[in-house]
Amino acid sequence: MLILLLLLFLLFPCQIFATPSVLINSVPDVITAGTTFPISFTVNEASSSASYYYKFFGGVGNDVYKITNNSDLSYSSSWSNFPQIILNPISENIFSGYAFIKSDVETGTLNLKIRIALTTDTSTKLGATSPAFSIEVVAVPPPTSNSNSNSNQYSNANKCTHLNSNKNTHFNSNINPH
Repeated sequence: MLILLLLLFLLFPCQIFATPSVLINSVPDVITAGTTFPISFTVNEASSSASYYYKFFGGVGNDVYKITNNSDLSYSSSWSNFPQIILNPISENIFSGYAFIKSDVETGTLNLKIRIALTTDTSTKLGATSPAFSIEVVAVPPPTSNSNSNSNQYSNANKCTHLNSNKNTHFNSNINPH
């Protein structure tokens, strides 16, 4: 038995004992809450040609529920609902995906992480979690009242301007065409 294990180790050292790792490479400098944003990440030392699920998560401190892959998923969603990547045994395994920040997040720094799990066994022992990656988030501004005051910065939000023969014509979008 020991000879068989030694033989397997000599023939397939990385595939038997390799522990995968995942690192976040880049995100936008500032992200607005309630939006989706791109992420570049790298997977190393994982089983070659294997298929993995990946999930983005994070928040303030150890919170895991303010960031996810999209607005329909949460940290506790089933792995089968998350996107998959397939590793390439002959090239770098750099991937890009999209994450979503919930709209109730306040301006500040959040910790973003990514977790991968083999599609054939989603237990954490065969997956990996990235170190935290700090991201800067700007909160969604609260809605303002819709008054006719000149001090209201959105007072012209319901008007459309059409330029025709150097004349500005204003149309009120609140008019019912029927």
